[in-house]
Amino acid sequence: MKPDETLWVLVHDAWMGAWSWEAVGAKLAERGWPVIMPDLPGHGLAALVPEDTQKLTLESYVGAVVEATTARIGARKAVLVGHGTAGPVIQLAAERLEGQVAALAFVEAYILREGESIAGLMPPEIAAYFKELAASHPAGKLDLTEVPDFWRYNMLNDDPRQADRLLARLVPEPVEPLFEPAHFKTFFQQRVPCAYLSFNEDMSLPNGDFYPKMPKKLFHYRHININAGHEGIITKPLEVAESLLFLASQDFK
Repeated sequence: MKPDETLWVLVHDAWMGAWSWEAVGAKLAERGWPVIMPDLPGHGLAALVPEDTQKLTLESYVGAVVEATTARIGARKAVLVGHGTAGPVIQLAAERLEGQVAALAFVEAYILREGESIAGLMPPEIAAYFKELAASHPAGKLDLTEVPDFWRYNMLNDDPRQADRLLARLVPEPVEPLFEPAHFKTFFQQRVPCAYLSFNEDMSLPNGDFYPKMPKKLFHYRHININAGHEGIITKPLEVAESLLFLASQDFK
């Protein structure tokens, strides 16, 4: 892959925004690679825009990624990179952008098969707790500021010194996309090169639930492991950027 032929599309996790990719994106841009980091609806700067009366869905997120990519891609091909809950978003976006995607990189991300949901892959007690937490929120969302210890000790356990500062930037997460089943048409037939970056200090799910459980659903993938917690794109941005650049140098193959 070459910078003049490639567009990196970095898609953020639940509760976060494009800002979570800033350090990684800056390191890619320093090497001359074009990068976009879209805010999903209801997140980041997009959280300042009043939401439609309809509830947000996976399609809302996929549409935003496709729109942002189409606006910038030109004659290039995209590398779609999804962190955490953005895994299914880039799976579905790859279908919509068929022929324009060079590779996908799942960064400690969920990967869904037909009919699966993100919440359906969580331990049942966590999914049930998330439903309970959303039911108590005035807008039916998941607000991590109500459970700061979960954020500090499960999501940011590798650098808890940043926990309070980052917690203040999180937005309440719409619950519907987490429980919505995903439906695929062509993703598993496309055979686009894929990679999986795993973070071996992630405490947000039991060990083994992200890697190797998730990428085993792919027909083939390259794997890179990084010593980081779930928010490794923030706590270990150099390692994440260098891993992505290495994969690009090998055409993800």
